[in-house]
Amino acid sequence: GSILKLNQNVSYNNSVSALSTDDFDWTLDLNGHTYTYTGRRNGAFLLRYEGNTLNIIDSSGTEKGTIIVNEKCNYAIGTNETSNKCKIVIGEGVTIQGNTILIEGTYNTLDVSGTIATGNKNIAIQTNGSYTKNSTITLHDGAIVTSNSCAIYHPGTGTLNVYKATVTGGEGFTGIEMRAGTLN
Repeated sequence: GSILKLNQNVSYNNSVSALSTDDFDWTLDLNGHTYTYTGRRNGAFLLRYEGNTLNIIDSSGTEKGTIIVNEKCNYAIGTNETSNKCKIVIGEGVTIQGNTILIEGTYNTLDVSGTIATGNKNIAIQTNGSYTKNSTITLHDGAIVTSNSCAIYHPGTGTLNVYKATVTGGEGFTGIEMRAGTLN
């Protein structure tokens, strides 16, 4: 796959997504910088074709690599109802702010070792009861998932694995709301 390494903070107003003929298997290395998505519609990144992979890392060692997405968008990073066998990885030291990680489609995977902190009423991680089938979401040791609302909303089929991660919902909300699937 390809690697895009940031050498400075950057703002972008178009959603990044694969074309149907692309081999979308790449790594975004934030390298201690901030990627700000200023668009108003969908989200910063969409994986929508079979086998698309997005690995977000911070190789700087500063743990300051951040993606900020407008809270009014549909999601920060997501798959859609036609996505199949896609994988999103949020690496250690990476922070996603402002909006949700949305997992729809079939057999899609989310691995989180970093932080997803919306800082608002947007759910940090969510599936869709109608459009999510057999997803796997794994929160690894040290991962942090927070929202001023419910932190994780899981109405779709699939598995949510939580291994020594911190999951915190806002005042009066749950950290994890399971409506379907398996929680380990």
